[in-house]
Amino acid sequence: MATDADVLVNKFKTLELEETSKVLLNPFLEHIPALENPKSEETSKALFDPFLEYIPAPENLEELLKETIKPAHIERIRPNDPFFTRAEKLRDKYGLSQQGFENFRRLLCGIQNFPCILLQNPKNDELEFDKMVTETFTLDWLQNVMSDIGFKLDDIIILELFPMLTDTWLGDNHDKRLQALHDMFELTLDFIHEFKLPVIVACQCFRPKDGGLYASFRHAKLDDLRSSLKSAQNKTVSQFKCKKHTAHVVHGFHPAYGTYQNDEYRKNLMAILRSTFNSLFGSYADSRREYEAMLLLLESRYSEFIKSSIERLNRKVIEFDQIHKQELAFDLFQGHDDSNMLDSWNELKSTLDLVLNNLSPAAPRKLLL
Repeated sequence: MATDADVLVNKFKTLELEETSKVLLNPFLEHIPALENPKSEETSKALFDPFLEYIPAPENLEELLKETIKPAHIERIRPNDPFFTRAEKLRDKYGLSQQGFENFRRLLCGIQNFPCILLQNPKNDELEFDKMVTETFTLDWLQNVMSDIGFKLDDIIILELFPMLTDTWLGDNHDKRLQALHDMFELTLDFIHEFKLPVIVACQCFRPKDGGLYASFRHAKLDDLRSSLKSAQNKTVSQFKCKKHTAHVVHGFHPAYGTYQNDEYRKNLMAILRSTFNSLFGSYADSRREYEAMLLLLESRYSEFIKSSIERLNRKVIEFDQIHKQELAFDLFQGHDDSNMLDSWNELKSTLDLVLNNLSPAAPRKLLL
């Protein structure tokens, strides 16, 4: 009879099989050479599929949830990724704060395979991260919503159109402003393309206004990332093409927009936005729980295997030592002494004993991805 663990293993394999089976429908894959850059391999293969352009893209959230493949593996963006070296150069170029850079980097170091959230530009980023979150209405609201769904804020990538550029900096640096806006927006586009973000929740309706901080900024890709209240109410989904990558854009609106409305209207608005987040991220939360359970199960199995292998090896060495002592008693190895080998084993055994202690059964824990 199948155990719960076996059910999880089979379910995990099924997720991988479903994703693989879709790839097998492409008759041209066997002719595509392997690429040195694994990040672009999946996209490059897709470009050879002559049927992709005839597959209708989802136009609303319901269609997207039916189509979206839950990731068979989960990857988190790391703070030492080379991408952040480029961001540091822009920080230095415009004399931006180190704390602002560190907050920007932490907001981006979420789970790469899950939907990300797109905002406009940072606020309170001169504060330490946790204080910045609690002092900023939008981040605090997102943290509470994600907690209710089953995520931490650190699990989700929070992207900005103009990272590291606060309204204060833009107001104080008129001469540098336009080039800085361009550079930071290009950095955001690079991030979307480089990490192949699958789904972007657009929570900003940015439009340059005459005489404002962003008055002169224009970019061909800007409209494709813009949402609106109407499209959010309709739960619209559009597509964003960035170089050779295409992401789904789920239309929302900025959480702070509701703070400018009367109580009843604000309540209805926030219910719409929360519903979008619950529907989209809720399905990924289920996927994460399954994945975590699978990893913990595999960790347990491999730990037991390593433990039993070390113990088995130790028994064999003890048996070898006994045989060796008997051989010495019969003077079978004149002029040859194996004691150094046994001393070396004893040194190694001390290290392996530490490994065994670390592999000892412990209280159940939640895996932090």
